[in-house]
Amino acid sequence: MSAERFTAPSGMFIEGLDIYTPDGRLFRPIVDVPHVRRQALADRDTALGRWRSVEHPDFVVYPEVNGNWPVLWEVDGETRKLERDSFLPGDPRYLARVMSEYFAAHPVAEPKPWEQAQDGEAWVLTYSDDMPESVYLTENVGKLFVGRKVLNSHDPGITAGRRIFPEVTL
Repeated sequence: MSAERFTAPSGMFIEGLDIYTPDGRLFRPIVDVPHVRRQALADRDTALGRWRSVEHPDFVVYPEVNGNWPVLWEVDGETRKLERDSFLPGDPRYLARVMSEYFAAHPVAEPKPWEQAQDGEAWVLTYSDDMPESVYLTENVGKLFVGRKVLNSHDPGITAGRRIFPEVTL
């Protein structure tokens, strides 16, 4: 043990990068502290529903709001709202890299065929509640399916679908 030592009132002491109990046993290396900090930040980010940049950890991105993603720089508390794949002129390059990193981690899902339905079409849909597939007609600019149930075209319970009218021509 070296001469450079900090001793707390409890008798615990720090020497180099290590913490010792009053009787001189190694307690916890200080190098664990960054890991604990990262885990605490990750837990807080999850609780707040946000994503933290790995490359630039002072930036967090919140879920999309009306086509914009709020990006907070924790250093100054300033939030910018950015659209997917379009960065505002004059934004620093690091902000563009943060958004590229975010979008790489959150790819856009391809739309399902029934999400593109048009009014007057008939579809056979399979719903996740183990009901047999049934025929639905589209209404309200293709946003609703009316049949056994009334379903929104983006309902996550729809597991499969095919248009039967008008016939699909290849």
